[in-house]
Amino acid sequence: MDTSFDGKQSLQVIARMLGQPKQNLQSSAGQYLLWGWAVFLAAAIEWGLLQVNSPAHWWVRPILMPLRAIVDFFLGLKNRGKQAYTTYTDYSLVTVWSGFGLFIFLIILLSATLVGWAHGYLFIIGLIGFGTFTSGRILKFKPLYFGGILSFVLALLPALAPQFFSGFETSLILLAASILVSYIIPGHLIQSRFKNAA
Repeated sequence: MDTSFDGKQSLQVIARMLGQPKQNLQSSAGQYLLWGWAVFLAAAIEWGLLQVNSPAHWWVRPILMPLRAIVDFFLGLKNRGKQAYTTYTDYSLVTVWSGFGLFIFLIILLSATLVGWAHGYLFIIGLIGFGTFTSGRILKFKPLYFGGILSFVLALLPALAPQFFSGFETSLILLAASILVSYIIPGHLIQSRFKNAA
């Protein structure tokens, strides 16, 4: 059986490989927007409930985040098998976000038991910065990269200006701001880029 490529097949493989970063970027827009809006809404709703002294404010996260994870799971099942091959870019992004998930689990555990949510959210914001900074570099998409840098800055704000840090409520505002600059704005910019290119 002859397994050699002819010239046309070789060009098709090269074209697919060159187009893969574009496909990676385009397919990531939905993930950034869905997770971004879910976390942003959770932080905003919880902040609003705190303003009216609702004792049920903390229920927002345990309701919205699992719902979002279920939607993500079913979208993953729907899209499974659509991509015939895995590139180094795919592998790198899966590695970054798998590590992100493991560290988020650790931070949630520590926040719930030792450090408290006011400080735990600052670590989550820093981790969001790491994930989007690294993904922006891998995908060569500057809005993600700069969104990651801004998230790092937001995570450091309480240390740089402690007089403005009032605890948990400030952490919620910083989390919403981090999600806005590192997930939502880049996600909409990705969608806009490919919509205009169509």
